[in-house]
Amino acid sequence: MNAKRHALLARLLIEACGGLHEAAAVDDCRLRPSRLAQFQDPNSGSFMPADVIVALEAYCGRAIYSQAMAEARPTASDVAELADEACSMVEAAADLQELVRKHRVGDPLSASEKDRVARFLELIEDYVRGARAKIHAVKS
Repeated sequence: MNAKRHALLARLLIEACGGLHEAAAVDDCRLRPSRLAQFQDPNSGSFMPADVIVALEAYCGRAIYSQAMAEARPTASDVAELADEACSMVEAAADLQELVRKHRVGDPLSASEKDRVARFLELIEDYVRGARAKIHAVKS
């Protein structure tokens, strides 16, 4: 998993917690908003600590970051893990659909919504790449 993927997962997890300030206020988070913001920058060289991931995932109720790390492990090579990658891709697409569906009547997307759409598209593309890689790893 590269720095760009870590940063994307950090952004998605922080957004699922309600943003930087709400995430920083989560019990056991222990970090300030400015520090959490660094994890969203792929050029910072900083990655979210495991205990903070656990605290934020418990708060939002979704294993956004840890599931992605588990799926990216080098031993992922069986059909069940390929299915998990495909399911994660579909779930991300459903989240994207939920975000944009309300704009079907012509309401424009705000700048922050456009950013969220772009991040969802990046995540979906990453899942597609991961699924393609897993196809080659699956034993016949």
